[in-house]
Amino acid sequence: MWQILNSLLGIPVNHADRFLLVTMIGPAAVGIYGVALSVQSRVVGLVWSAVGTLFPAASAQLRNEGASERFILITGSMMSLLAGGGYAILCVLGPDLLCLWLGESVGRQSGPLLQVLMLAAILGLPSAVIYQYLMATGRTRISTLSNVATVAVTVGASFFWIREAGLRGAAWGGLLGLALTRPLFHRWVFRQYFQGIATTTECFCLLYLNLASVLSGLILGFALHRWLLGALGLLPGTLVSLFATPVLIYAAMLAMEATIMRRRAMVLQLCSEVWRKIGRRRPQP
Repeated sequence: MWQILNSLLGIPVNHADRFLLVTMIGPAAVGIYGVALSVQSRVVGLVWSAVGTLFPAASAQLRNEGASERFILITGSMMSLLAGGGYAILCVLGPDLLCLWLGESVGRQSGPLLQVLMLAAILGLPSAVIYQYLMATGRTRISTLSNVATVAVTVGASFFWIREAGLRGAAWGGLLGLALTRPLFHRWVFRQYFQGIATTTECFCLLYLNLASVLSGLILGFALHRWLLGALGLLPGTLVSLFATPVLIYAAMLAMEATIMRRRAMVLQLCSEVWRKIGRRRPQP
C-alpha cells in the first residue's frame, strides 16, 4: 500500500513543473522544458534501474545485523561515484550536443535547463541508495512520508522561481526541493538504522562526499570543454571534448576521492563540528 502511494506521489512531483509552466508562461515553454527533461529522465531512469537491480540483495542479508546497512553504504557509495561522473559528463556536454541535434535556437534555450536538471540528478544520487534500502527492508512508509515534504517544497519552490526566473525556474524548483529536504531525511535514517555499523557523520560523509568529488570533476570538465570550443569551434571542439572531457572528469573525481581518503580523520572532525552546531539544542527556559 505504501509503495503504491509512494508511486502516486511521484505524479505531482514529475508534472507540477510543467503544469506551472503552462499556466504561468504558456504551452511553448513546456515544449522547450520537455526537451531537457526527457534527456535527464532517461539517463536517471537507467541509473535507478541499475540500483534497483543490484540492491535487493540487501534484503537477503537482514538476518545478519548490520550486513544490509554495510552493503548499502559501501556499494552505494561506489555506484554514486560512477553514476555521478556520467551525470557530470552530460551536464558539461549536453547543451552543445542539443545545439548540434536540434539546432541553435532550441538548444540554447533547453541546454541551461538540462544543466540544472543534471545538477538535481547529482544531488539525488544518495536518494536512490537510501530509497532502495528502505524498500528492501520493508520501510516504504518512511520513504513515502518523506516524499510528502519533498513534494510540498518542490511545488512551492517551482512556483516562486518560475515567477522570478521564468523557464529556468522550473528546473531550480526541483533542485531546491531535493536540497532542502533529502539531506535532513537521510541523516535521520542514518541515526535510526545505521548506528550499529558507523556514526551518523561517517555514514553521511560516505554517501555525500561523493558529491564533492563529482562537482570537482564537473568544474574541471566544464573549463576544458569551454576552452576546446573557443579554440576549435562548436563542432570540432565538441567532438574532441566527447573524448577528452570524460577522461578529465573521472580523473579529477578519483584524485578528489584519494585526497578525501588521506584526510579522512580531518574531514570527519569537520563534519562532526558542523552537525554539532546545526543540531545544538536551545536552552530550556
